[in-house]
Parts: sequence; C-alpha cells; structure tokens
Amino acid sequence: MTNEKVDDQEGALEHLLKQLIPGIAGLLVMVLGFYFLWFSSAKVSHDSGDWGTLGDYFGGLMNPVISFATLLVAYAVWKQQRKELRQTKEALEDQAQTAEWQRKEQRFFDCLTVYQRLVDAQISTGTVDSRSTAEQGREALFVRAKIAINTGEVHRLTSPAISRSIGHTPAQPIPTLVEIRRALPHELRKRISLTKSDAYCRGVLATLLTCENVLGDAKDRFLPLLREQLTQEELSLLALFLLFAPDSDRYWGVAERTHLFANLDTEGVLQLSKEHLPVSCFERS
Repeated sequence: MTNEKVDDQEGALEHLLKQLIPGIAGLLVMVLGFYFLWFSSAKVSHDSGDWGTLGDYFGGLMNPVISFATLLVAYAVWKQQRKELRQTKEALEDQAQTAEWQRKEQRFFDCLTVYQRLVDAQISTGTVDSRSTAEQGREALFVRAKIAINTGEVHRLTSPAISRSIGHTPAQPIPTLVEIRRALPHELRKRISLTKSDAYCRGVLATLLTCENVLGDAKDRFLPLLREQLTQEELSLLALFLLFAPDSDRYWGVAERTHLFANLDTEGVLQLSKEHLPVSCFERS
C-alpha cells in the first residue's frame, strides 16, 4: 500500500473524529444549558441523592450519544482495516505475479543459454586446397546444411517436391515417409554428414519442450523469441532430422505446438517438409 493511500485513510478517520467530538461537546453544552435554564430558580442541594439524580440525568442523556459515536468510530476503524487488508492482499498478489513472471523469464533465459551453448559446441571440419578447415558455431551449421541440401540423395528427394509445389504434373507420386526414410537410411545419412547434427537437433527440440513445460501460460510470449534465433540453415537441419531420422517422431508434437517452421523458406526442404510434417508446424502464431 502506498503512503498516499495510508494518508487518505488516516485523513478520513481524523475528519470523522473532528466532526464527532465537537458535536458531542455541543450536545453536552445544550444539555447543561437546558438543565440550568430550567432549574435556575432551585437552590443548590446538600443532599447526595439529589446529586446522584443529576448524574443519572446527564448519564441517561449522554450515554446513548457517546455509545452511538463510539459505534461510528469502531465501524469507521473496521471499514478502514478491511480496506487495508484488501489492498494488502492485492499488493501481495501483484508481488506474487511479478515474482512468478520473473521466475519464468529467468527460466526462459536459461533455456536460451542452453540453446546458445548447443550452437557454440558445433564444429565442422573439412579440407580446402589440401588445407584442413574447421568452422564453429553457426558457421558449422551453415556448412552442414549447405552440404546436405546440395547432396545428390537429398536433392533427388526435394526436387520432385519443388515441382509439385509449383503446379507441375508430378513425375511420380508423393512418397510416403517410410519410403523417404528407407531411401535415406542411417548409414547414408552418416556418409553425407547429416548425423553430425542429430545431437544438435535433439538438443534444440528438447530445449523447446523444456520451455513449454516450465513457462506454462507464458510460452506464447517467450517461445517465438527462441524460435526467431534459428537461422534458415538450422531450420533446414531440423526439418531434415524430423523427416529422415527414424526416432524423430516423438519431437513432432513440440514442432507443431511451437510452429517451428513458420519462418522456413529453404526451397526444396520446405516443400518436402510440407508434404509430410503436420501443417501446424508451418503456421505463423
């Protein structure tokens, strides 16, 4: 509760007391005045019983007034305390919501850190002009994606998909996912270096799944931020993993819910993915 609210409440109670006290005092003066005016001709009594009667007179008149005023003050105090309790409860709820939101933010940034470490850990080696080369991080993923997409085996799978996507009469029917995976078995994936990205793909998809679980209702705000970190090459590798890896089906759910491939536009990979992966993977949230 802010100091301004406290001052307002104290001011309201003080205003009530300032109205009651003069009113009671004025009533007391009126009672005394009426008594002395009415009994001004009477002599002062030396009998204690008469003085007791005078006390009963004043008590009988003033006690109900004072009791009523006390009740008003008690009611005002109770009302103020109730309002303070409600405001305190609201403040605590706001603090709890803020703390929960900060906790979710921290968990998201932890997931983002895990993703960044996955990227930084990627290394791609090769030979150029008899010299050994090594790329790291996103550059390594870039090299792997380019090699995979331009490989004859992957190209033969994606080219018909491109033809079908632009309205050409398909030279052959759309293959099933089983046929695609049979055409690109593990040993062939290993030979064209696709399996080198399997650990990275599993790590990214597992990170997305963890984000879903820990963020709860805040996932719709945070997950797009993580998704935006993925480059076209990373998205291509993830799509090829989901298409070709036999054990990748368990990750399809998280790809659907996070709309993982909403930004994918790599020709060939996009068309082939749309033929086999759930349509919600490509929806923009």
